[in-house]
Amino acid sequence: MKPFGNRLRLLAASLCCLLATPLLAQRTVEEFGYRSLRLAHHGDSVDFIVKSKAGEANKKKPILLLIRGSLAKPLVKYNDQGGHYPPFPFDQSIFLDEYHLVCISKPGLPLIANTNNLNERGEFIDPNTGQLPTRYMENNFLDFFVERNSKVVEFLSSQDWVDSTKIVVAGHSQGSDIAANMADKTPGVTHMIYSSGSPYFSTILDMVRKRRKADKRNEEARAEDYFEFWKSVVDAPFAPSQQEGWDSNRTVASFSKCQNTALKNAKIPILVTYGTEDTLAPFNDLFRIETLRERNANITFKAYLGVEHNYFGLGSGGQIDFEKFGWDTVARDWLQWLDQ
Repeated sequence: MKPFGNRLRLLAASLCCLLATPLLAQRTVEEFGYRSLRLAHHGDSVDFIVKSKAGEANKKKPILLLIRGSLAKPLVKYNDQGGHYPPFPFDQSIFLDEYHLVCISKPGLPLIANTNNLNERGEFIDPNTGQLPTRYMENNFLDFFVERNSKVVEFLSSQDWVDSTKIVVAGHSQGSDIAANMADKTPGVTHMIYSSGSPYFSTILDMVRKRRKADKRNEEARAEDYFEFWKSVVDAPFAPSQQEGWDSNRTVASFSKCQNTALKNAKIPILVTYGTEDTLAPFNDLFRIETLRERNANITFKAYLGVEHNYFGLGSGGQIDFEKFGWDTVARDWLQWLDQ
């Protein structure tokens, strides 16, 4: 939800990347051990990747579909030294004995990209415009993702190598909104994991909460600006971005719906996980209180003490300590819950 940055600067950076790496061949996700698949969808295509245990690509197993958070990031990134950054934030081997892992690319983005061709937030920038790809910006809203992800689930359920009796959808951050709606609306989904989301007005509330923290350090960081922005979104929920640097009104409006209704409507087992230092943690606590009062027995909660939105611990001064990596612990807990 932060500014995309100066257009001229991004365009210049993109051009420099192109000039600096003319002899480097584009690599493929297959080189890093993934399968790539493509489905037709409304005159366009949906690209996604599958990670299986070595030698077991055709072995019948359940599916765990991970839906990532916001930002226009390619699924797989690599650098000039040959290293690669996988689409799954946890150690993939945790799940591969029991599951095939799946991740779906966002519209208009390549499945894989050299880190030289990404901006400072890891997003892919169209070298011709210096901006995020048009297809991505036009389709970056909740209903679009729910519909096309559901089509991927339908396709996977029909494959010989998929055990369709167990289809798990795990959404993290903004992806949790998509997962919540899939749990409510997508046939075939049997389990859902809701990670670091907020059941109440998630996107706009997260924006305001983060700006509130900044208010304490910087007088120019005014949460009131976000309330003014939200008013403009409510007045015109389908409008394009009203100022450079903001997501479109449609994006913010669609990802700021209350998801507690979708979560309660879903009858499948649901696991809610979050860090207690996440700005959205109080709203997960509130939802837990609500579900206990209403006796929603299919929803389980697990809070991680002292970690933030992406399950990193905090160091001195409350800053993120990237050495305190918590994703593998969370993933093992996900697997234990699924095994139960």
